Amino acid sequence: MKKIINVTLVVCLLFGGSITLNAQEINRQPEPTSQKWRTFDEYNSRYPGTHALALFVDDKDVLWVGTKGAGVVSFDGKTWTNYTRKNGLAGNVVHSIAQSKDGMWFGTFTDGVSFFDGKKWINYNTLNGLANNFVRAIAVHEEKIWFGTLGGVGMFDGEKWHKYTVRGEYAWFRGQWQLKRPYAVIEGLPLNEIWDLKVAPGGVVWAATYNGLAKFNSVNWLTFRPPKDSLSDNEIKSLAVDENGGVWIGTHLGGLVYYVDQQKKWTVYTTEHGLANMEVTAITVQDDDVWIGTLGGGVSHYNPRHGWISFTAEDGLSGNFVISLASQKNRVWAGFYGPGISVMEVGK
Repeated sequence: MKKIINVTLVVCLLFGGSITLNAQEINRQPEPTSQKWRTFDEYNSRYPGTHALALFVDDKDVLWVGTKGAGVVSFDGKTWTNYTRKNGLAGNVVHSIAQSKDGMWFGTFTDGVSFFDGKKWINYNTLNGLANNFVRAIAVHEEKIWFGTLGGVGMFDGEKWHKYTVRGEYAWFRGQWQLKRPYAVIEGLPLNEIWDLKVAPGGVVWAATYNGLAKFNSVNWLTFRPPKDSLSDNEIKSLAVDENGGVWIGTHLGGLVYYVDQQKKWTVYTTEHGLANMEVTAITVQDDDVWIGTLGGGVSHYNPRHGWISFTAEDGLSGNFVISLASQKNRVWAGFYGPGISVMEVGK
């Protein structure tokens, strides 16, 4: 069901900044033109019909879907192609997808990561230098591939592997980890279990944990937690960065947060403003459009000029438990706990 809400509230804090619960008056419906979702499943397409744990659109406008048990599926607008262990993929449960200049990267559940250049597969795991074999997130910046894992943040620079944890920075050398730089208590990751990871345009790495938000400054990690910082929840589930370097933060039960690091400004959005549900599991940003996947409330869309609107299964979504999102030119894709993935044409 589509829903539009108009509320404005600003709360000033004593901690050197402000928390804005809504910055614009909301009085118009946002830009999505069709406002109707189309679903692909095993009955009307070659999509295998399982949970879509990850969605990614590459530079050739091909959609990639990481599934629970069916490997990876690509869709070029006409043809669905399925890749599994039989083709060379490390594992059939795929939680994360990214693209480097040479090809595609896929993070799996307990089986490490796979690299695919379009012809051949190369697999990496902890025996090669990966921080942990459960890879929830992958992000690429220039020559560096960053991995958010269950055992800290990993990084591959094309030649060497590195690992960042609560205790320190490590380098992979002759088949084992060597401590490169120990961290003081406040310098390391707040937790080694990473839920999401993104790299801002300037190269700043952001990591989501269940003990706060972490920022890597090329030397050590800075952690943001409530109440010192204006995060609405300590448990972070999803991240997105916009072209200006601002960070969109999806929390477990605290709604959506937007943080501008240069201004030290926090903005919190809740169901009072139009967010469909307080548990935010996925975020994708395209220009001024922010799409938010929630656990149980469907998909919300926010645009500063047009306000909020939300979509549920009544509007054609495959379900209301959203776990992945991706933007594709004039489309947005959503993946779910359950069969099928959904797509909607949006305004040009």
